[in-house]
Amino acid sequence: MKGAVKRLGVCLLLCLMLAGSFCGAVEFDHQVIYVGLDNPDDVVNGDINGDGLMDILCSEGNIHWFENLGGDPPEWRRSDPVAPTYPDWSGEKGYMAVWVGDFDGDRDTDIVAGAKGKVNGKDRPVLWFENLAGSGRKWKDHWLPEVLCGDHHDHSRTHDFDGDGCDEIITQKYHGGGVYYLAAVDGSRDHWKAWKIGVGRAGMSLCDVNGDGRMDVLIDNSWLENPADQARENWPVHPVPHSQKNVKNAAGDINGDGFTDFAHAEEEGNDCYVILSPNGERVTVKTDGKGLHTMRLEDFDGDADLDLLTADIHGGHAYIFENADGKGTRWTQHDLATWSREGSHNLWTADLNGDGLTDIFGKHYSNGSALEMWLNRTSQTEAGTIHNGTVWRDRSGTEIWCNGGHMIRESDTFYWVGYETRPRIGFQNIKLYSSTNLADWEFENDILRKEGPTSILGWAGRPGIVCNRATKQYILIFEADSQQWERHKVGFARCDVVDRDYELVRYVYPEGERSTGDQSVYQERDDAYLVCTLDKIIDGRRYLNQSLAIFKLTPDYLGIAEKVYEGFDNVNGDRSRNPRHHTSREASHIIKVDGVYYWFSSGLQGWRSTQTMYATADALAGPWSDLRPLPTEPASADSFNTQHDFVIPVTGTERTTYVYVGDRYSQHHEQGVGRNVFLPLVWEDGDPKLEWHAKWSIDTRTGCWSSMPTED
Repeated sequence: MKGAVKRLGVCLLLCLMLAGSFCGAVEFDHQVIYVGLDNPDDVVNGDINGDGLMDILCSEGNIHWFENLGGDPPEWRRSDPVAPTYPDWSGEKGYMAVWVGDFDGDRDTDIVAGAKGKVNGKDRPVLWFENLAGSGRKWKDHWLPEVLCGDHHDHSRTHDFDGDGCDEIITQKYHGGGVYYLAAVDGSRDHWKAWKIGVGRAGMSLCDVNGDGRMDVLIDNSWLENPADQARENWPVHPVPHSQKNVKNAAGDINGDGFTDFAHAEEEGNDCYVILSPNGERVTVKTDGKGLHTMRLEDFDGDADLDLLTADIHGGHAYIFENADGKGTRWTQHDLATWSREGSHNLWTADLNGDGLTDIFGKHYSNGSALEMWLNRTSQTEAGTIHNGTVWRDRSGTEIWCNGGHMIRESDTFYWVGYETRPRIGFQNIKLYSSTNLADWEFENDILRKEGPTSILGWAGRPGIVCNRATKQYILIFEADSQQWERHKVGFARCDVVDRDYELVRYVYPEGERSTGDQSVYQERDDAYLVCTLDKIIDGRRYLNQSLAIFKLTPDYLGIAEKVYEGFDNVNGDRSRNPRHHTSREASHIIKVDGVYYWFSSGLQGWRSTQTMYATADALAGPWSDLRPLPTEPASADSFNTQHDFVIPVTGTERTTYVYVGDRYSQHHEQGVGRNVFLPLVWEDGDPKLEWHAKWSIDTRTGCWSSMPTED
């Protein structure tokens, strides 16, 4: 339906049930805005008429903008042509390198574009169109320096590089003839000067790569560093390591480490990959593309890390690649349906309906194609909702088996490690799950299995993971039992990636021939500690679970350096071989809150639930206070039918919430439902209290939590 806006009567609802770091189900509402574009090339967004709504600009045979009339989904109206009809036009019709900016400082949206043909005697000139009165209804053309003529211009980008209140222009010749910085002279609308700042073709984008506060230019597989004086030729050029030439590009902090990373796609080729700084690690994202063109890094799922948008142009799809681990090392592909069977040529992103979510719009370059949009309908309903008193399942529907473990947070992803404790089955594996909201868990891997050097183990439990920033390794520490030695040693394994297979390093006793009971890990800045129940050897005989102890680990976290503290001895003198009811403790874990250390532990009752107790100290070496019961509300003599496991701090933008993780070994003692319980710990005048909530929700981005009503 050419010449009028055509919307689909029934929208295509694209429900991507995404796993990993996506917060629940992410939905995109795919709608066609207009069918019958005249050989389109570029799309971009801007508030063209100043009404506060985001409009869409599209270069066709002329340049048109689609007015956002509001609503959800928005209604659209196609404008009259922006550029005048030039009588002296020969060659190819239309415009490329179309972009928006404020070039005259009047705070409305102007347009820059490169003509595809010969206009008024100039071969493929570049112009900017002044938005008269800021209404988008009347435009005046201004011609930019003739040095830009002679070739198509593939891309333009705009930014106020010199801080004068007006945007300058970066434009790129299609066949690699140069990248130019354009600035108005003394605020003139018609007198501009051009500097050739570099060379390169294919992709172009803007990013402050080195964090100096000045916008740099990404061109092909390198970036041009913005000097203090932009009005100069040949900006410093920096190649991106391990990339290739002729790539589309985007940049941003993909893995959350503070360095700028790069996303590249072989122009109209097959390969898409990211380069992670500062070491230049290349991670493959896709190898079977069909003319990959678009490259955009955006947070589509609201989990505070960057996902990747790209698209085929030669018979394929548009794609969102989910940054599954928040670190750019694992990507999950999700297809977006397109109007054209060929895919999409240029896609761009903006919030089109004002709901705070990043939407997508674009088109294919073929004549008669459609302008289309994908409205982001991410739903946060039930995201982050924890249901206690139930059997938990992962995203695939498989029961979660994760007891006696530990949790770490990497960027916005929580990794939960634990062992599988099915009745009458010894050590089989140590499991790892991931989540961004502590409620929806994805099984990642059996990171340690009973095979090879671990096949001698009859038991491997109480695992904890610490990240050694100096060695850039994740260290798995666990209790290890074998018929080849007495009782538990401490096992150490390592891996370069948190969720891959761990390599066993060694088994050791923490002190002499003294063995351990339950254990956990504690990390503070660059130091890591083993926290354990410690056995004693008296007159050559081994007595189990006699005290609690803290050992500092070696700098590589792969061994024991020294004992920091030992105390809370078995004061009633129980000397049975395997005491179950004396006053020592197990299942202990340490956290630090407002400068005070809290040491939580359970009683020794086998698989049964017990009352949680805690002690406090100003230093790990003590002195530690006496043990006292952890209060509960409502009152519970066994911590709501759990054995204390650990406490995980959830630090957000507004507060820190401490989440108590308890094991309910119902598979062993057949009391209660479920094997895991998560509850909020609340602090009152420096004292913690455990509150029962059958159903509660936590926003891991803000750190705020709330109880939720349960069905009667």
